[in-house]
Amino acid sequence: SGSGSGSGKEGMAGEEALEALTSEAIAAQERAHGREAAYDVGEKVFAFHQNMLYEAKVLKKEERAREQAARPGERAAAYFIHYQGWKDRWDEWVGAERMLKHTAANKEFQRRMREEKARRKRKARSPSAPKQPKRRRVERRPRAEDFSLALPPALQQLLLRDHDAVANRHHLARIPARPSVADILVVYADEKLQAKEAVHTAVLDGIQLYFERALGTVLLYKFEKLQYRQLLQRQQELAGGPGGAVPAEARFSHLYGAPHLLRLLCKMPELLADVALEAEARALIERYVEDLVRFLDAHAATVFDADGTAAASAAYLEEAL
Repeated sequence: SGSGSGSGKEGMAGEEALEALTSEAIAAQERAHGREAAYDVGEKVFAFHQNMLYEAKVLKKEERAREQAARPGERAAAYFIHYQGWKDRWDEWVGAERMLKHTAANKEFQRRMREEKARRKRKARSPSAPKQPKRRRVERRPRAEDFSLALPPALQQLLLRDHDAVANRHHLARIPARPSVADILVVYADEKLQAKEAVHTAVLDGIQLYFERALGTVLLYKFEKLQYRQLLQRQQELAGGPGGAVPAEARFSHLYGAPHLLRLLCKMPELLADVALEAEARALIERYVEDLVRFLDAHAATVFDADGTAAASAAYLEEAL
């Protein structure tokens, strides 16, 4: 059908869907409070395909050996699904981590993703505004070379659960996180050195510094911002006033952990898009962003703390909501 063809093309636009997924404009979506939701044969669901979300139907269900199982012989439910409007050749087996319940909240989530993707396509087709004569000219790369980031399914799911914990269940990050962003970057660098690979500490220092500066403006959900302001006030007290030095252990990269680092990495294609950089410097930063995503995916079991959030207090809820 015509709608099936269009959906297939949209499914390949992974980088645009990813930015929609991590945008602060995305509406809240429901997630089951357990580690994995259960689905029934015949149930209508939403399923991820190539980083985009589509309506689907569960045709079959069976127990299979879990991929990347924590324990030998561990099994989990697998679902054979049909994407609505797609040809049968797209039917496939997926795990629960690729699926969401068919709720009004998730329907809105899907709509926002499509809306964001369409907005970005319109922006890409629009002619660039003329440069102001007295401004330094920023060299913009051709669209074909724009940096895109492929996010592994496991990290997509962690982003969804992170959003659900904050926006829907009103949880906050436990402070300080264990491990923190600073800890993760140290372990990453150590792993590279042990493999006898070159480590550009300036790039990692830059990412850590950028995290400090970007956290309060582009990385937090609305519900988290009161906590951020409280931590910022504490920093100022420890520094003894404006211009004072903040102790390392009180800096944001030592307080927040993997979920917030992942949010930053997902934002990097957008944040780098209009920055004037030499081609070699840009390529180096992009390579480190991609490699850090691979590192988080490979070490997800240890860097993403299953108990990394906790329900906000009644006093916090009263002030934040």
